[in-house]
Amino acid sequence: MDTCYVCRKTLTDDGANGTAKRHKEHIIHNGIYGKLKSSTILCEQCGGLYSKNDAKFVELFSGFIELLREKLINKDHGSTNAKRLKGFLYLPEDEKKDIEFFDGKTYPITPYYEIDTDNKVIKIYGHKKRIIQYQNVVKKEHQEYNDYAVELCEDISTLGTVGLFFSEGNAEFNMTFREGLCKIATEFALDCNVRIEDMPYTLKKGENNTAILKTESAMVVPYMPHSAAEMTIALMEDYVDQKYPLHKLRLYTETTGVDDCRSLVCYIELFSTFKYFVLLNDDYKGNDIDKWYCQTIISEDNLGSNPVKPFLDIKTVLKEMRDRTYIILSTYIKTKKLPEVLFDTKSISRIIEDTIAEEGLEQFTREILGHLSVDNYMKTTVYHYEDAEPSFISLIGQCHKTPIDKARYYTFFKFNQLDRFCWNYNKIIEARNKLSMV
Repeated sequence: MDTCYVCRKTLTDDGANGTAKRHKEHIIHNGIYGKLKSSTILCEQCGGLYSKNDAKFVELFSGFIELLREKLINKDHGSTNAKRLKGFLYLPEDEKKDIEFFDGKTYPITPYYEIDTDNKVIKIYGHKKRIIQYQNVVKKEHQEYNDYAVELCEDISTLGTVGLFFSEGNAEFNMTFREGLCKIATEFALDCNVRIEDMPYTLKKGENNTAILKTESAMVVPYMPHSAAEMTIALMEDYVDQKYPLHKLRLYTETTGVDDCRSLVCYIELFSTFKYFVLLNDDYKGNDIDKWYCQTIISEDNLGSNPVKPFLDIKTVLKEMRDRTYIILSTYIKTKKLPEVLFDTKSISRIIEDTIAEEGLEQFTREILGHLSVDNYMKTTVYHYEDAEPSFISLIGQCHKTPIDKARYYTFFKFNQLDRFCWNYNKIIEARNKLSMV
């Protein structure tokens, strides 16, 4: 018998006779194109109570969604109309301008102009609704240039680097982000039949056996690569993963090393970029669990017009990443060249050279194989030491001890990797397809 985890009422299709009407809950939010749903964990009324917080969480990712809007799979419901986003245009000499991004174009918030006396041209930059009126103002102020040609420029994205706001100006960013992750982790565990009482860090019991989400005691740990293999793949992820960017979830148990204690952990990966562990219980008494969910958000036809099956087999995804990584590695060993489309070729080259010099190529490839196996991926780091048995170290344990400045640096890099992918989608996809033909 299904019950709502919040109000604890029995779920039925019609909500009659003191029951609660069944709600089809998106475990990964519909607003970020999540497709994992459950109709066994929440009622309509309680689902509505979380809608405002869900909307705030989704809003955090608006920049990426807007840049990829024409390439995304279909949402289950809701508008896909263009949104107006704020940001900065970073110009040479450390100058920046406030901008608005809308429907693929970047406009200055305040119109401005430049006078090119060499070519006798006045260039006026602004939104089309304001630029005509502003043109008259400029002509009136500079009548000495009446014989100059006038160029009206709406999209100024090519003049510098566009940065859309992510956390800027959002005082509730950290709380909203943390609550969203805890909700995903908790609801995925509930959908996998984990009991409410087995998640004391993210669920709090109320009166009459009711429960509410809580985040203040949850341990939310950012992922950080802890081996050369992990770091190499992370630096090339947008290139070696043909379905990038992905949403992934992994719910698993692992021994803690203290007596017979086991922990219950949910690994969350959104847009192949925001990667976090949520500790649900550090003294878990239930059955062992290892459940995966994996999906793409990109339409196969890259138009978002035709329905596609976004659900992916994690073993297939990891195998393809492993095969493509081997191709790049073998090519580099022969030519000392990496694909130019990669984000940070200098760092990748340095890691490859240093690791092969220290460990040897065979050991390095074994670590890549170990990292991209479904048993270890985002659960344990595999270390190989010459002829000795490989060592398996808990990832959440290592990541929890990572200095915050290193975690921030890695998160910043992954953010920029995704941002660059969104702005250079066609170029990266073309290069990715060429590797598939090797």
